[in-house]
Amino acid sequence: GRMLAACPPGETHDLGLLMLAFILRWRGWDIVYLGANVPLARLDQTLQSTMPIMVLSVAQTLPGAAALSELAECVKAQSIPLAYGGAIFKHIPVLTEHISGHFLGDELAAVPQVVEHVLSHPYEWSAPKTLPPAYAVALAGFQENEALITTSVKLKLKNSAILPQYIEQANFHFTQAIVSALVLGEIDFLDYSAAWLNGLLKNHGLSPALAAQYYAAYHQAVQQHLDRQAGPILEWFAKVETNGSILE
Repeated sequence: GRMLAACPPGETHDLGLLMLAFILRWRGWDIVYLGANVPLARLDQTLQSTMPIMVLSVAQTLPGAAALSELAECVKAQSIPLAYGGAIFKHIPVLTEHISGHFLGDELAAVPQVVEHVLSHPYEWSAPKTLPPAYAVALAGFQENEALITTSVKLKLKNSAILPQYIEQANFHFTQAIVSALVLGEIDFLDYSAAWLNGLLKNHGLSPALAAQYYAAYHQAVQQHLDRQAGPILEWFAKVETNGSILE
């Protein structure tokens, strides 16, 4: 059979993946589009009933990459090859080392050849991924206390020059980024999100000093609600504080 399954990780349909499916269909492949938001538990049954010879996926953001890493483990457990691409891998090339699958590269037009190549060569299965214990502990603790931490950040910045809606926005993105970096097992991926937050503040005409103020408030909130559970997160804050270049 020449059946490929296209599956976006997480909750949104992806234009890049639809384009990919369109190009492969045009090249004669049979494509089933599994749609967004298929829970991993149900994905197992879906893959067993469709029996594709490969699963295709894409990630454009850090949370997308974290969802993709979980999707990849699920697909690997069914012994089906996974091939993936997406914009985030241009920004953070080292991310490909954290996904169990075959990276499709940056050229959309070359994807059919890459798919053919992967399928015509013996597929190398990597060992199942396990999170380092410190990351597993930090992830569980952070997810449990997420609401307390973000509320605490808002209270600490109540009288700052950062408007409440920007704090909301920053909290939403930064919290998602922390969860993603922990899921992927590499806290330094937060550097990329820090760059995003600095851009947000800059666009609103706010100074880099406010970014430092935001991180200081977040750091205190994490210490207050997680304490020793927060190993990797606290390491990242310590790095930011000793090396201010991330905030520029």
